[in-house]
Amino acid sequence: MEIKKIMNMHSKVIKYLSYFSSNIFANKPKKNIFVFSHKRGRTTLLSHILASHTQICGYRELHCKYENKLDLLKSKVALYEDKKAYKESDYILDKILHNEWAFDEKLFDIKNNFYLFILRNPEATMLSMIKRHVQNNSIDTVGMQSIYYINRLKELRIYWTSLKGPKLAIDSDEMLYDTDNTLAKISKFLKLTSPLMPEYNTFKQTGVAGAGDMSDNISSGKLNQEKVIMKEEDIALLKHVDMVEINKEFGLTYQLLFPNNF
Repeated sequence: MEIKKIMNMHSKVIKYLSYFSSNIFANKPKKNIFVFSHKRGRTTLLSHILASHTQICGYRELHCKYENKLDLLKSKVALYEDKKAYKESDYILDKILHNEWAFDEKLFDIKNNFYLFILRNPEATMLSMIKRHVQNNSIDTVGMQSIYYINRLKELRIYWTSLKGPKLAIDSDEMLYDTDNTLAKISKFLKLTSPLMPEYNTFKQTGVAGAGDMSDNISSGKLNQEKVIMKEEDIALLKHVDMVEINKEFGLTYQLLFPNNF
């Protein structure tokens, strides 16, 4: 066990030394893209499309909090593992999907922050969460997933109203089925020099647990636009959570982020 700890510490030291040795004289500040959402919201798809653009580095959830300057350094060192993409990029990206990862905007130069909020419809989201959950857990414990989702929606409303930097709301289904218009909107919002494309690259941790979506779809390099048809067994699964309360919280969040749709 001690040997494993020493090896992990050695690996961390090497990463930090590599970062500092290459960036100590760098004076070009990176802009930040933060994807605010919830689990199973197609954020892995979105981040892969973004990271496939030459100006953007970062395709996975870093599991970083942003409470102090050291946290900022940790996130940059994590992204620096992909040295070529990091050095060539104008933007670095992280996904924030959990309430436990605190985010203090005062750490940043606000004009260099861009926030993408993406929501997926609650039935598809909960069904995906439940199916993933019951792979290794009892169906009787799926209430944990609905509690997470409801609390996450509430937190997203707080961030949407409190963050001062530029924000863009994205409907997950529109990204999938109205792809060209959605990607054009994101490209314009980020002021990219060339448009985002629906085809995307795969990366070192694509499909790896903890980094994002683990399904085979994400490794295909293209959007799967096949519509999901709700089956009887799917409807039965949703009966294990309070969809009335879930839909209410989703409606409040959607109305706040997409007021023009009402």
